[in-house]
Amino acid sequence: MRFGLVHRIMTDALAVLGLFALVTSGELHRWITAAIVLGLVTALAIPERWQDLRLMRHVGVVAPVGLLTLQIARLGLGAPVLPLAVEFAAGLQVVRLATRRGAAHDQQVVVLALLHLIAGTVLGGGITYGLCFLGFLIVAPGALVLSHLRREVEGNYRQGLAIAPGCRSTCRASCGAAG
Repeated sequence: MRFGLVHRIMTDALAVLGLFALVTSGELHRWITAAIVLGLVTALAIPERWQDLRLMRHVGVVAPVGLLTLQIARLGLGAPVLPLAVEFAAGLQVVRLATRRGAAHDQQVVVLALLHLIAGTVLGGGITYGLCFLGFLIVAPGALVLSHLRREVEGNYRQGLAIAPGCRSTCRASCGAAG
């Protein structure tokens, strides 16, 4: 298996376990739970090549702002704060899964998954949460190692690209060579 595919599967598994811990708590409304699950399935079904499209970059910027605006409006109408915050975090996870493009976005997915697991502890418990927690304990170490490796590879590769042109111009100036 390719490294990228394994990393994506592990990161997706963490996100699914975190969101599953939330939606099985029973504290969220049914239509919100359905929207989160539908959004999760849609976000996971989006091919990787589509995530580089300009439209998806705009969605990655506009959707969180729109979601925040919606949650603030609902807060103004008297909705409780804790469910609104949890719904906002779940919405951010769905948007991030749909629009991720690099190691930094994958780190955000991992952090949001951990946040969802913690919120699942606060909102509910029971056997489903225990299974999600167990799955998280099994998947998290591998996903974290792969995320760290991806971040290092991307950082070193980009750093190499940034140094190479400057190195050539420095070498030309100091050596008087043409290239």
